[in-house]
Amino acid sequence: MNKHYDHWLECDKSFEIYDCLQDQEAYWVKTKDTIFYVEGGGMERDTGTINDVEVEDIYYENGFYYHKTRVPLTGMAHMKVDVEQRIWKAQIHSGSHLLCGWINKKYHAKTIAFFTHEDMSGCEMEFTSMDDSLMNQIEREVNEYIVQDLPIHIIYPTAQEAKKHVSDSKLDHDELRAVLIGDIDYNMCGCIHVPSLRYLQAMKLLSYERTTRGYKLFFVCGNQLLKTYGHQLNILDACAKNFNTAQSEIYPSLLKLRQDMKELKASEAAWKQRFLDLRIQILGESQEVYIVTEMDDLDIKSFQILCSTVVRNYPKGLFCVCKDHDRCHVIIAHHPSLSFKSNELFKSLAEKFHLRGGGNPGMAQGGGTYDANILEELKIIVENL
Repeated sequence: MNKHYDHWLECDKSFEIYDCLQDQEAYWVKTKDTIFYVEGGGMERDTGTINDVEVEDIYYENGFYYHKTRVPLTGMAHMKVDVEQRIWKAQIHSGSHLLCGWINKKYHAKTIAFFTHEDMSGCEMEFTSMDDSLMNQIEREVNEYIVQDLPIHIIYPTAQEAKKHVSDSKLDHDELRAVLIGDIDYNMCGCIHVPSLRYLQAMKLLSYERTTRGYKLFFVCGNQLLKTYGHQLNILDACAKNFNTAQSEIYPSLLKLRQDMKELKASEAAWKQRFLDLRIQILGESQEVYIVTEMDDLDIKSFQILCSTVVRNYPKGLFCVCKDHDRCHVIIAHHPSLSFKSNELFKSLAEKFHLRGGGNPGMAQGGGTYDANILEELKIIVENL
C-alpha cells in the first residue's frame, strides 16, 4: 500500500531511480516509491513530470513502480504531479464516497458503479424510483454535511476490525486501507481523498437517468463544479450578447426565435410549392412532347416530384438532369399515352456514365457523378426515338 497516497497534496518529491528500461521508442523509469497515483479504484492515474519530462503512463509490479517517458532518466527522479488534476479528481472521488455513502445509509440503495467525465461525474444506484423532488432532497442533505466539514479519515484496519463494516469479499488484500466519513461511509479504498468535506466546496446534482439496474445520478462538485458552471455562464453571456438581451431573457428570446423559424419554414415551404407548381405548369404546357432539360435550382426530392407530376398529368416524355454540385440525378419518364421503355433507355445511359439506379418502362432514375455530356446524350436518345 502506497502511504504517499494518504497525503493528497504531496505532489513534489524525489526518489532514487533503480533502473531505466527501454521499450521500443519509450523508456520505463523504475523506482521503489512514487507520488504518482496508478490508475485504479475508479480513479485515473496522475499526470505530471519526472525531471521535467512528461510521464505518459505508470504501473506497479513486484514491488516497483514503472513510469513511461520518452527519454532515459538516471540518478534521482524529481517527481512533480499536476496539482490541479490531483485536486480535481480527489474532490470528485471523495464526493462520490459522500453521495453513495449517504444514499446507502438513508435510502438503502446499493452502489452499482460510479464514473467521472470531463464536465460531470456520477454514480449508478439501486433505486427503484427517482424524481426531481428526491434528487433535490439528496442534494440538500449532502451539502449539509459539506457545511459541517466532516473529516475524511484514512485508516489501516485489521481484517477483524474491517469485518464490522464491510463484507469479506472486500478484505482480500494483505494490507487493508479504509476511508471513513463520520457515520456516513466506511469503505475499503486505495484512492486519494481530500482531508475533509469542506474541500468539496459544494455538490450539485444535475440530473438522473433510468437504467436496467437502477438510476444514474449525475453531479459536479469542487473545482469541477466551478469549471462547469463557469463555462456555462460564459456560453450564456455570449448568447445574451448575440441576442442583445439580458441573460434572464435568453429563454424567452429562444422561444421567440423558434417560433419565428417555424413561421419562416412554413412560408418557405409555401413559396417552394408555388415555385414547383409553376415549373410543373411550364413543362406541362410546353409545345414539345419530349422535353430534354437540366436543372440546378431544385433538390432531388422536389425534382422527383416535378417529373412524376408532369408525366402523370401531361402527355409528355421527360429526359431530365438535376445537377447538385459535382453530383447529379437523372430521370427518364413518360405519360402512359407514350410507349418507349424508360428503363431500357436509362440502362444504356447508366452504363455509359456509371450511374446507379433503375426503374420500369414508365419511369427510371438514378444518380452519380455529374457530367455535362449526360444532357447531350439525352438529346441524342430523343433524336433516335
